[in-house]
Amino acid sequence: MKVFGIGLARTGSSSLNKALKMLGRTSKHFPRSYQTVLEYDCVTDTSVTLGYKYLDFMFPDAKFVLTTRDIDSWLDSMNSLLVHLASQEIADRYHRLHYALYGTVDFDERKLRDAYRRHHDDVADHFRGRDGSLLTLDLTAGAGFPQLCSFLDEETPDVPFPHSNDRTAMLGSRPGFTT
Repeated sequence: MKVFGIGLARTGSSSLNKALKMLGRTSKHFPRSYQTVLEYDCVTDTSVTLGYKYLDFMFPDAKFVLTTRDIDSWLDSMNSLLVHLASQEIADRYHRLHYALYGTVDFDERKLRDAYRRHHDDVADHFRGRDGSLLTLDLTAGAGFPQLCSFLDEETPDVPFPHSNDRTAMLGSRPGFTT
């Protein structure tokens, strides 16, 4: 079964990717091609977020996980990300994706706030009435393996849910290279 992480950047998509791997699935964070989507059981992050409706059409039995968090803490984290990306040599690809999702490549609080709400509303509308297709997972509120494993009909491991790609780690690394 395919699993797609369709949360926005800085909502726990890297942590979801690691959790899916811990459950024994092949998972790729930030796939760069459709071929990668075909090769892996699970894919997560911005490039997936943009195409979730197409992926739902192509993989009608797939499961979708919308990672989320409080909008104000998300905006704070996005501010750090966008400042960091401005200094990275790989920023061009991110800028294209971020412009498509958020309508800006800079920290524009109004545009980002609108994009966040629009994405969550669009996802809710798209999956309305389709129980079992979408899980909304707020890792900052304590959600983790119990909710994810119940959704995927898997046994819950007796280990903590991974927390990866936090702001400190992000600022000390090159973004987008989490595997």
